[in-house]
Amino acid sequence: QWGIRVVEIMPGPIETEMLAASDRPPAAIEHESYRALAEGLWEQRQQIRDRYTPAGTAAVRIVDAIIDDDSPLQVGCDPLSEAMLAARDRAAGHDAWLRPQLDHFSPP
Repeated sequence: QWGIRVVEIMPGPIETEMLAASDRPPAAIEHESYRALAEGLWEQRQQIRDRYTPAGTAAVRIVDAIIDDDSPLQVGCDPLSEAMLAARDRAAGHDAWLRPQLDHFSPP
């Protein structure tokens, strides 16, 4: 009613200083209880290195989403986040999409 539109940008791995600074195994790897989970997360990160999105490319997608009055409320700004949103949309509800992810990242 006031002409305000909100867009949530869902980022994936964008080539930023923050991503570069976090390019190391998680600190949790030093704790036995979390080691397997931390190692798995680190291994997964290594597998997506070739899918990092340059910051400039993500910025263009973000601007496009902001200026497009017909964009959805949640928008990915890189291929991985767009794939996650598409998977969520195909799932039978938010819980059906989220539960397998939570289970995947839960300790064994």
